[in-house]
Amino acid sequence: MSTAAVVLWQVFYAPGGGSFNVHEGSSNVVETVVRSRFIGREHDLLVLRNAFFHMGNRTTIKELAISRGQITQFLSRPFNMSNTELILCINTHAEARDGGLLFAPGKVTSLDSVLEHVCGDISLAEFRSSTLFIICCGGLIKRACSEVRRASQRFDTVYAFNAPMLDPIMMSCHFITTILDFNIFGREPFFKTLQRTAKAEVLSHTAVFAGKSGKIYRVRMASLRRAPNGEAVRCCGQVAKYMETRNGRIRFRCVEPAHHGRPRSFALPLLLAKEGVRWVLGTGTKCRYIIDIV
Repeated sequence: MSTAAVVLWQVFYAPGGGSFNVHEGSSNVVETVVRSRFIGREHDLLVLRNAFFHMGNRTTIKELAISRGQITQFLSRPFNMSNTELILCINTHAEARDGGLLFAPGKVTSLDSVLEHVCGDISLAEFRSSTLFIICCGGLIKRACSEVRRASQRFDTVYAFNAPMLDPIMMSCHFITTILDFNIFGREPFFKTLQRTAKAEVLSHTAVFAGKSGKIYRVRMASLRRAPNGEAVRCCGQVAKYMETRNGRIRFRCVEPAHHGRPRSFALPLLLAKEGVRWVLGTGTKCRYIIDIV
């Protein structure tokens, strides 16, 4: 178990209006788990929350500056120097067309700009390790994957998702808490913990993208009956019906009555593992999945 101090910094969109805020709810889950791991040594934990309606207004800018000041002060403690983990969660919406992150109603900007605005003059080199969770819909990873890749060269590890309508509370409960417990607090190797997160609750909802040192690892469910190579098998706009598996090939049948084009029954070869590039795992469990580098 890690004995390092931790800075948990959560920046989340708060639209106001009195309705339930899923971004805040997601942040509450993460904070509760982290606080529970520091019972008895609360002095080693700094928890920061910055809710924003407009990230560029004076109030938010001032609050972010105060948070950065608190981090600097926390790091200045003798026992915290070079022995502090940073966990930063950016929890907002992403634009489907270009991957921009929502920083104000009707306004989006790049991940690069958001990180620059939030982190300011904070040096990540002062931390033992730094982890960034980008909790937003899939527009970012689909349209601006290069920005996630750049972030993974700045932070030690970056996580993002590609679901078109991501459930942030589900991701906090089933994904982020696993990363916290096993990788950050448990000091388990990155790739082993990534495999732990590959469970049906997560992968039936979204693929996971994990960036490290400029490499992006993608984790996708690969059910033999629906998506043997990581993508749902479709024909004529419909999900094809699984028929059988034989000699490394999966046979499907089109269910569209007005089928046209290739034969109604067709076979697909299974993608095989390739050392250092693609891993096919979970074959003996209920959740078969593929990890590959994109």
